[in-house]
Amino acid sequence: MYTQRTGSAERARCILNAWEHRDLASLEAELVLAHSDCAQAPGHDSEEQERLDLLDSIAEQLERGLPDVAGSPEICYRLLKHLALSGHHAAIRSKKLAVFPC
Repeated sequence: MYTQRTGSAERARCILNAWEHRDLASLEAELVLAHSDCAQAPGHDSEEQERLDLLDSIAEQLERGLPDVAGSPEICYRLLKHLALSGHHAAIRSKKLAVFPC
């Protein structure tokens, strides 16, 4: 578990790890840290900010379902996996397409 501000992919991995190990105390702590990371997000590019906003929403949804993590919606798990695996990368949208004149 990390205490400093962490990117969306790393935070999602931490939440998934606690969830998969059925460690309720760690999961609760990771969800609190997710809220903290999302609240302290200024300075991130727009793509990372969107990912952090999604992570914050997932954390809120999971907190409503605690302590019954096994009954949490499958969509939260799938979205966390997506965030954890995709990580930060250069935005495709920033590249100009040759077929569109500037």
